[in-house]
Amino acid sequence: MTRYARTPEVIETAVDDELFVVLSGGEEIFHLDAIAAAIWRALAEPAGEAELERLLEAAFPDVPARQIAADVTTTLDRLSRNGLLVTADN
Repeated sequence: MTRYARTPEVIETAVDDELFVVLSGGEEIFHLDAIAAAIWRALAEPAGEAELERLLEAAFPDVPARQIAADVTTTLDRLSRNGLLVTADN
């Protein structure tokens, strides 16, 4: 099972209820919506996709599990592609 962790060189800034992250030295700022921000915060410790899905299903009970699964997959892919996450060894 692949586990993900935050890249140490990422800087995060909260503005009101919004969360923004940027790779240190990078030029692109990423806005994280509520689900993506919850994933980001959960990844303070390495976690796998299934773990994140279970956590978010509990945190967002009104969101269908299928939507949460799709959001987790999309968010992990987007953050990984942009260098904001790394895979962590078990």
